[in-house]
Amino acid sequence: MKVYTFLLFSCFIAYGKAQYIAGGEAVNITEYPYAASLQYTGSGADQTCGGVVLSATALLSAASCFYTANGALYNPGDWRARVGSSFVSTDGRNYTIRLITAHPDFELTTRDNNIAVLRTVSFIELVPGLVEVARIAGGAFTIAPRNSISAIGWGAAKASEPTEQLHHVSAFVIDQETCAVRYQDINFAVTDNMICFGWLDVGVFGQCSEGGAGSPIVVNGGVVGIHSWSNECASLRYPSLNTRTSPYWKWIVDTANAGN
Repeated sequence: MKVYTFLLFSCFIAYGKAQYIAGGEAVNITEYPYAASLQYTGSGADQTCGGVVLSATALLSAASCFYTANGALYNPGDWRARVGSSFVSTDGRNYTIRLITAHPDFELTTRDNNIAVLRTVSFIELVPGLVEVARIAGGAFTIAPRNSISAIGWGAAKASEPTEQLHHVSAFVIDQETCAVRYQDINFAVTDNMICFGWLDVGVFGQCSEGGAGSPIVVNGGVVGIHSWSNECASLRYPSLNTRTSPYWKWIVDTANAGN
């Protein structure tokens, strides 16, 4: 049985701890009904990474979430996805992961091609307005610098003060060349597969990662990127790095439906 329920759109617009949103505010899951909290039971089922619902059997996240520091893949069965809830540990429903497929060109050290598809043991119950499939940016999608976009995830305004409720924050797409020059400071290569997000030379608003990743950045309700890595928390110098979804849309479709 094939499940082709996730959506694509194409348009133009002018290792693991929890992921946090800096400078944002709490929101209800009904604003982002495709959001998923991914929890590694080996660490006590705490919030570990984020993800989005692709279909009744698949979710999208960052590949880096699922590898140890020495490059070993975690056991898929030790992961749970909570959907349909604004909170990490209450409400909604948990689904056990049966398969983790990282992009074949993913590099743990460079974070390039940092994207993965997860498959669940049982069907995800889709509920309009509460648990819905995400619209994923298709191959023709582009986004220009200085456009305002939103990031979502679980956590608080400071990494040292986590809460359980879903948060979102708005900031800007940062010019790719500027972003690449900034990251040269720490010998990190920014590739065309990445979207740089933040409030340059201001900070405060943006994404923070303590080794976690996977939550989306969105435009008009559509997922355009998956949080990959951030140097510091909502840094004024270093934008957060997100994996673009548009170059991978065919791989996402094929992987999410493989074996159905």
